[in-house]
Amino acid sequence: MSFFNEATNTTVFNSTLTAVAGNYVHQTFEAKDGMKILADHIAADALYDSLARFDSPRCEKDTRIVVQDDIMGWVFGTIPRPTTATSRAPNWTWLWLSGPAGAGKSAIQQTIAERCDAAGVLAASFFFSHQSAERDNPRKLVATLAYQIALKVPEVRRYMAEEVEADVVVFRRSVRAQMEALVLRPVERALLDLEEGTPGQNWMKWPKVILIDGLDECGGERERGEVLDVLHDALRSGRLPFCVLVARRPELPMREFFKAGGVGGDLTRNIVLDEGYNPDMDIRIYLLASFRWIREKYQLEEGWPSEGVIESLVDKASGHFIYASTVVKFLDDSSCRPKENLELVLRLRKGGGIGVLKNPYAPLDTIYRAILKQCPDPVESILALKIIIGLKPPSRSGTGAVSTFTAREINTFLQLEPSDVGRLFGRLHSLLFLPSREEQGLRPYWVHHKSLLDFLAEPARCGEDLFVSPGAIFARACVQYLRTWNPAGVKGIDGCHRSCGQFRHGENCNTRNEDARLYFVPKDVRTLYIPLSLSSLLSVTLESGILASKIFSAEMEAFDIGPWVCEQIKNRKVVELNHVYLLVHCTGFGCRKTRCGYICRRWREEIIRLCTEAQWKVPSLCERLGRMVNSPFNLGTTPDPPGDTAFGHGLLLSPEQHGSSWSTSTKWIILGCILILFAKFLGGHL
Repeated sequence: MSFFNEATNTTVFNSTLTAVAGNYVHQTFEAKDGMKILADHIAADALYDSLARFDSPRCEKDTRIVVQDDIMGWVFGTIPRPTTATSRAPNWTWLWLSGPAGAGKSAIQQTIAERCDAAGVLAASFFFSHQSAERDNPRKLVATLAYQIALKVPEVRRYMAEEVEADVVVFRRSVRAQMEALVLRPVERALLDLEEGTPGQNWMKWPKVILIDGLDECGGERERGEVLDVLHDALRSGRLPFCVLVARRPELPMREFFKAGGVGGDLTRNIVLDEGYNPDMDIRIYLLASFRWIREKYQLEEGWPSEGVIESLVDKASGHFIYASTVVKFLDDSSCRPKENLELVLRLRKGGGIGVLKNPYAPLDTIYRAILKQCPDPVESILALKIIIGLKPPSRSGTGAVSTFTAREINTFLQLEPSDVGRLFGRLHSLLFLPSREEQGLRPYWVHHKSLLDFLAEPARCGEDLFVSPGAIFARACVQYLRTWNPAGVKGIDGCHRSCGQFRHGENCNTRNEDARLYFVPKDVRTLYIPLSLSSLLSVTLESGILASKIFSAEMEAFDIGPWVCEQIKNRKVVELNHVYLLVHCTGFGCRKTRCGYICRRWREEIIRLCTEAQWKVPSLCERLGRMVNSPFNLGTTPDPPGDTAFGHGLLLSPEQHGSSWSTSTKWIILGCILILFAKFLGGHL
């Protein structure tokens, strides 16, 4: 039986259809509205007015007036006209807002988005962020922009829904394919309707600007280049009747793209946040307003601080708003000692010994160092901070994408009690958002500005005494994995599912084995994904060369190996077991060419014993003795994991290969050795 037999030109939205014949139900399915499907694939937190961005920085009153007026003048002065695919688009359909880290680009973008929306000219916005896997994913960009355009331009909505319904996997296609299907074709069809004279409609009434912030926080350089190329081609062709405002640091790829003679140079106006916009005056206004508020909050005397102090802070800011805002947050921290904190800031030596010409962020680095030095153990706080920044779980939506752990989940993994949280982060209020105890199960930790990550990633900026290497982070993550691994799951949570976000479930979750990832940004600021498994964490820690630390060795000795091995056997984790078997034979664990250390012997014996009990085929005694003469892996090297089918240097075989662990040849070898020894024994007694 089929639905709508011989029907033509039929469209069904948001309906459940059931075919019934007699007492039998033959078929049922649900046809979902295209716009609802689209809404399921957007990054809602990336919208300028999303709940996740409710406290995002914006321009303070009476600051950044000139640059705001320049941008709004461009918005209203640049009216992109829809053209044919062969026509040339008008000039300056791009605006690139550039400036160094901490110059206030995101605050300006937020304010411009609010002003454009109030004026009815904002078509869409997307605020990238390195702190949210949803918001640093370029694959979410087009769908998010398309959804907002559909809300603002009703003429486009129907055609956009039809495109989604015709290809529900469009969201897994390239950025270019998504732009074509979700934006360009629906817009073209809506414009064609207008050309045919739809009464009361005019494309001139459409909003005119798409705003994108933080493109440098989006994926890798290749993905950023793809986004720029796709938007540029759409603008140049005239098929995208909007102008695009993008903010990003002036890094080399952006400069090459937008320079005169570059790919987008002839379509671009560049606004640089430099001395031409007199940032010192705006910073002064911001500080005056902030100090007025602090005086009222703490009931301090009028006239504090002096004009000379304010001028000193303006000078130290060197045009970087992030310096001024960090100082204000530091003065208003949980210690409730704004005067003492200000005295500390004023005593700091500018640059901390690093010349300003060599390091333009020297004043900012100095204030970062001073704040971190207030912690009881700065290195421990930085180590925990880097794990917080880098550790990401699989998406709770079940898509396999990466999302963010809540503060409570991070505390569980790091085994932090409330007193530990206060000790590690209590003085970092100006650098790190700390959810209240009531909110810890709902909200994550996050740093206030990406410049802190850049500072911590470079020993030349943060200093050798505050630098924490990626190897130390991996080692700590591996220690916490050993401490919190629990095959039974967390007490009170029955079973696991695709949306599981609990560390302590170990590898017992149905899908966590495939999706779980540890995500870190190492020193070179490239993205590195490490699977949340013991072999992967051991491997990267071994490569870092610090595996022999006392804490790490103690955890490897104390770890209850049996349940972990049984869990791997249960889930048929052949490669995982082989890789761990290889990794523990390491000089960092006391292994030598002809002798294994205690940790190696303990782990290998337990793996062999339990695999034998499970009737897995394990190497024979002779094979194991033969392997013992192999040199152990040295710190600073990484043994390759064994493959699924050929274990060239692996020792355990696949669970499908049941049978005796003693091969015929092995038995003959052992029998021959016994006969030789027996013959020698008899010869010595005759």
